[in-house]
Amino acid sequence: MPDMKSVFRSLMLILALAASPHLSAASLELLCTISADQFPGVEDGLLESKHVLLTGMQGETGGQVTVYEDASFQFRVVTGRSRIQGGEATLMDFYVEARDRENDYSTKAASASYAGGPHHARLEMVTYTPKTDWYEGIVIFKCSDPN
Repeated sequence: MPDMKSVFRSLMLILALAASPHLSAASLELLCTISADQFPGVEDGLLESKHVLLTGMQGETGGQVTVYEDASFQFRVVTGRSRIQGGEATLMDFYVEARDRENDYSTKAASASYAGGPHHARLEMVTYTPKTDWYEGIVIFKCSDPN
């Protein structure tokens, strides 16, 4: 005959697991825009402007979305920090990231919200002429909360 303490513990464990809250699907909608002017290897003008939806944690399905890519670069938005409270997950911030395919490195910028403004991130990649401090080419990748 089984020990009553063991049966009681097993029953309590089953009840605790059944009643414990599960993480809900967190999501964050963003409007992302990429534009370029005379940047080597990138077409000039507005490259992409679209709404994207992050629906997962970083490293999981839905935790990163490619906004635009070409032979030289991949531009994506990635989930940053998340807050889990009362079984609910809230995506707190995100990154915009540009991956240089030729040199296999990435540059990223974290999002922020200042003075109650919209949550946003902006990454600028620039090239300079050898003899001046004026930039020669630029790519601007930005995402913001459209609400």
